[in-house]
Amino acid sequence: MNRLKRIISLLLLTVLAATSVVLAGSFDEQEIGFDKILNARDLGGYSTVDGRTVKRKVLIRSGELAYATQTDLVRLQTEYNLGQVIDFRYAPDFVYCPDKRIGGVEYKNIPVKYNRSPSKKAPKKRYKKLRKKSKKKLRKAALKSFNKANRSYTYSLVMSDYSQGMYRSYFDQLLANESGRGVLMHCTYGKDRTGVASFMTLIALGVDEETAYQDYAMTNSFLKKYAKKAYKKGKRAVKESDLRYAVSAAKIKYGSLESFLKEAYGLDAEKLAKLRSIYTE
Repeated sequence: MNRLKRIISLLLLTVLAATSVVLAGSFDEQEIGFDKILNARDLGGYSTVDGRTVKRKVLIRSGELAYATQTDLVRLQTEYNLGQVIDFRYAPDFVYCPDKRIGGVEYKNIPVKYNRSPSKKAPKKRYKKLRKKSKKKLRKAALKSFNKANRSYTYSLVMSDYSQGMYRSYFDQLLANESGRGVLMHCTYGKDRTGVASFMTLIALGVDEETAYQDYAMTNSFLKKYAKKAYKKGKRAVKESDLRYAVSAAKIKYGSLESFLKEAYGLDAEKLAKLRSIYTE
């Protein structure tokens, strides 16, 4: 009898896990196939715990736009009605490896890690190295540059006063977007700084935690799809366990994720309701 119960329990867990994956969507469903914008994904399509859905083609996460083709820019303008680009990179990246510009779009630099000194060496070198590469070679070169997942880095993005203040500014921008035009958030490769922003955005919109974690981990699906050898050798761009560790620390300090959103980002019940009115349906 006990053995039968264990078998039934395992079957139920398998069904629940499979259901979770379906609800969360897949990498192929979320990926946006731009020519030269790396790791671009739509945050829309996810169900919220109160029965709503995050709007598609409104919230986009990606890597930097420095290498975007004209076709990419037109798509952002026409398919996604882009109104704002939020750049989480350091100021030198913003200056020396600049995003391609689209008329009528606001560009905002919100460096969510302590800003580096205005050295132009690293971003200028990256820009010079990558800007003329073909789509395939750009992706290959960028994937080689993916840093390994770093627990302390992820922890500081969630728990440091500086990063919390910057993410608060990011949410202020989302709240000010009352017209509901498209918003694209990015860092260099769209994995760590953008990953935390995307996770917290989904939580704020009412998406369940497990789905938000799955979205965070989808950067590894990008790596798996376009750098199979590195993936097979064990390379991972992000570690879900690192984010879980940081979020657990936030829950311990603030009591819950809801309290964390309120204290760290200023997202009280009224602001959460406004966010959901803009970005969910």
